[in-house]
Amino acid sequence: MFFSLFKNKQADLAAPDEPPRGLEVSCAWLAANRGRVTVIDVRNPDEWAQSRMPGTELVPLPRLHELLDGRDDRANTFIVHCRSGKRSLTAVAAMRKLGFTESYSLAGGILRWAEEGLPVERGA
Repeated sequence: MFFSLFKNKQADLAAPDEPPRGLEVSCAWLAANRGRVTVIDVRNPDEWAQSRMPGTELVPLPRLHELLDGRDDRANTFIVHCRSGKRSLTAVAAMRKLGFTESYSLAGGILRWAEEGLPVERGA
């Protein structure tokens, strides 16, 4: 029982063939479902210019409300990422309050995405 408190957090994430659950999805889940979701990067523009996932929409966290206000795609599934996964959790909480109920954070952010050998564009 004691060791169950320290179980691998990744075990709580949905498998690539399952619908997302909770607040986060794994890199494997996003890679398998990339064509069915909108991916939002909430990092700052200078971070985005250095490296980014192909096809990602830049919505810096400080401008999240402003840039999402008025969107008519709130029913879509959104995967939000940042550098390591902390800012994206903040963004997901805000997005869900704005009616984007199918919003999830990418566990580990772009750092884990790159570590797993998934595609990253570099440079401006």
